[in-house]
Amino acid sequence: MISSLTLMPGTRADGAVSPGGQRTERRFLEFVVDGQRLGQILGPFLADDDATDEDGDATDEYVPVLVTDWPVGIALEDLDRLLGADAPPSLGGRTALYMCAECGDLGCGAVTAVVEVDDDKVVWRDFGYQNDYEPFDQEAVFAGVGPFTFDRDAYSVVLAHFRSVVSGIPRGPGDVGEPQSADS
Repeated sequence: MISSLTLMPGTRADGAVSPGGQRTERRFLEFVVDGQRLGQILGPFLADDDATDEDGDATDEYVPVLVTDWPVGIALEDLDRLLGADAPPSLGGRTALYMCAECGDLGCGAVTAVVEVDDDKVVWRDFGYQNDYEPFDQEAVFAGVGPFTFDRDAYSVVLAHFRSVVSGIPRGPGDVGEPQSADS
């Protein structure tokens, strides 16, 4: 079954957290798979990590790699990995989809998946939590999440929108303030 992928804008609010900490606001484009935000799908698997908000959404402590306010270049490297570039060796062939909302450091932990890109499709499978200093534990795969198979052309169109957002290319309709799909 071919899944649909769209992007929608999201924000993790800044502010004080107890005890005595501070959260940084993060703006990002959220993955929406078959009409459901991926952060909500992943939330139950991160609940023991105090990483979800009151709605069970993973984007309280982890944000999608499609962050629009990281330092220049970082988000595009993550985008390239989603489009088939090699994943960092420290992740053992896996690709980060969500990472620490404060710093984006894989050492803080990330939600990763195997991302397979071929001529006509892209598959996201074997979702799980990992960091970049320990090998992925296959026993930690999030049971029941995915696999998601996307039409490669439609997938590329959707993710090209993110590249235009972070590159500052004029967009008109379909700007970061509006959900983006392959049909836009």
